[in-house]
Amino acid sequence: MDRYNILNQVHKGLKAFLYDTALLTQQTDFTIVDEASLAQEKIAEAMYLFGQHAFYIERLLFPFVVEYNPGLISSFKQQYQANAVLIQRLRGLLTAYEHAVSSDEKHTAGHAIQKAFTGFVVAHLEGLAREDSLLNS
Repeated sequence: MDRYNILNQVHKGLKAFLYDTALLTQQTDFTIVDEASLAQEKIAEAMYLFGQHAFYIERLLFPFVVEYNPGLISSFKQQYQANAVLIQRLRGLLTAYEHAVSSDEKHTAGHAIQKAFTGFVVAHLEGLAREDSLLNS
């Protein structure tokens, strides 16, 4: 018998949002301020949502799992810390973009944002898969 996946619906929504934001970010011309603003808003929302997700997982699930597998919880906490570093990097790049003046500077900053967001997507998709397989078991 399969165990009920308590994370399934949340993870589906988070993945869909990540895919949508990644597609938008890849198609954005960061030299066009209106396009860049939309991408920046979506990226900021993704950072917020994944930060909140980690917060709720830590507060609601970890207390129940820690007594059975403290090493697993430690591993997830390390992963969440690494993800927090990715979020800080993205915030810094978004700030650098905001301070860019010329089109070349905006293009360069935009390219760095796209690359960093791709890393953010990969890390979080892997993290969601780990949560699905390890926390549900």
